[in-house]
Amino acid sequence: KNFYLKIKGGIESPTVPSYIKSDRTVGFSNFEIKVAGAILLDSKILFRDALSGILNNGTLPPKVNTPIEYTIHWVISNYITDVKNIKVSAFLQGGVTWTDKVKSNIGSVPVYDPNTQEVSWTIDRLASGRGFVNSSAEAIFQIQVIPSTLDIGKVKNILSPTSLRAEDGFVASDIVSSDLQLTTELTDDTTVTREEGVVYIGSKNFSNYRAIRKKMEVY
Repeated sequence: KNFYLKIKGGIESPTVPSYIKSDRTVGFSNFEIKVAGAILLDSKILFRDALSGILNNGTLPPKVNTPIEYTIHWVISNYITDVKNIKVSAFLQGGVTWTDKVKSNIGSVPVYDPNTQEVSWTIDRLASGRGFVNSSAEAIFQIQVIPSTLDIGKVKNILSPTSLRAEDGFVASDIVSSDLQLTTELTDDTTVTREEGVVYIGSKNFSNYRAIRKKMEVY
């Protein structure tokens, strides 16, 4: 960790000032540049998540006015410098609530502010190589979603884009990272099809559901 770029330069010229007894002019210089680190943030959402130890209740596709639960994972990998004062944050969207089921593989866990609907995770320090020479720092929290009639035929927004800000402990500069918003489309859950992420009215056969979705796409 803590890499430097070291530059050594030299220059010479046959032009010599009259007051110097030499056949050339020579100059040298050394320069060092500290290489800043970087953090990779991955925000993902799962419905079937047995490995997390958290059970998500509900059925797919999500149904109007019917609760369904998902788990959200925040995974942080750190590159070549130690970083400190890390804060990860995002906002729950309308119709989404916090269930108080939360865990992480480090000392701190995400917390929820019901007044602002912000979820935030504060970490004092992460060593370089976290996620490369050992496991990534990861937090998991569960949310409950109740789709409304406004969501019929669409994927529902669940969590705003997630942002991360930290301080590089080597070069004393800010490091930022982010990931896209999360929806019921569940692109990270390989057990779920895209169609199972679209909100429907509740008919057990999907002919009515598909017809409504097609009509929505036309409009």
